[in-house]
Amino acid sequence: MNKFFGFGITFVAGFLIQTVLASWLPNPLLCPHIVLLMTMAWGLMKGSIVGESFGLSWGLALDAMGMTAFGVQGFVLCWAGYLSGIVSRWMNAEETVSQMVFAFLGSLFYFLGLQFLDHFLGGIGRSMSWGLVLASCLMNVAVAPFVFAFMQRWIKLCG
Repeated sequence: MNKFFGFGITFVAGFLIQTVLASWLPNPLLCPHIVLLMTMAWGLMKGSIVGESFGLSWGLALDAMGMTAFGVQGFVLCWAGYLSGIVSRWMNAEETVSQMVFAFLGSLFYFLGLQFLDHFLGGIGRSMSWGLVLASCLMNVAVAPFVFAFMQRWIKLCG
């Protein structure tokens, strides 16, 4: 499969899965953040440049939906993808426990980054309680092994 075609399918599918899941739940903040996990998987398996590219693209697409100030999710997801690529040198992305710990820490980084930037920009977006942040992190931990396993297969197919 052509690499760029695979990247395009990944972008559209990830965005659609994230938006459909978020629209089905009464509180979209309790939805597992599939795009964050996919960004971290790309960063771990293909390096910082691919991870940050997907993170920025998905983040800007999610920002266009209006839940946060424009650019906030793009910035935080871009950093998540970049840091995933940096950490890939020291982490075994194929171990389930590593994936779950990485998903928890990445989710915590994501939500803390959103809260920091929201506070820095004057409180434009939704505020989140620590309980909601913890619940969202645990949702990501629960689905992380499935997302990472799928992404390992998909990345091998895409090249």
